[in-house]
Amino acid sequence: MGYYRLEKKLGEGGMGSVWQALHTKLETMVAVKILPAEWNRDPALLSRFEREMKAVGKLKHPNIVRAMDAGEFQGTHYLVMEFNEGQDLSQWVKSRGPLTVANARGMLRHAALGLAHAHEAGLIHRDIKPSNLFLTKQGTVQILDLGLARV
Repeated sequence: MGYYRLEKKLGEGGMGSVWQALHTKLETMVAVKILPAEWNRDPALLSRFEREMKAVGKLKHPNIVRAMDAGEFQGTHYLVMEFNEGQDLSQWVKSRGPLTVANARGMLRHAALGLAHAHEAGLIHRDIKPSNLFLTKQGTVQILDLGLARV
């Protein structure tokens, strides 16, 4: 896909699939979300995607996964985001059990700070759940999947 070499599928949902990829010119790892093929046939969905990506691309906050690029390659639309090691909170709880009150409070604080920043920029997430909150190896919670955000 252009400068991005897809290496490992990280997940899939209604908004497309997410891949770990290598930016071949910069030799850095990124995450690439590939939109479902049916979006390519719907001008309204593509217009919505482009409008929302412009808004999401302006967000810069430590508790929001940063969008870095968006485009189209041979008819496939994609969004490039920063790549972080870690796991979403749904996976984390499944593998380790329930959070302590102190851990939950700290993680919710991170999410609330990110949501407040997005709200100040005029975005409402509309799909906050444990699988859309990512815990990095450094212990920071970042909001994922602003694809359903309302501008």
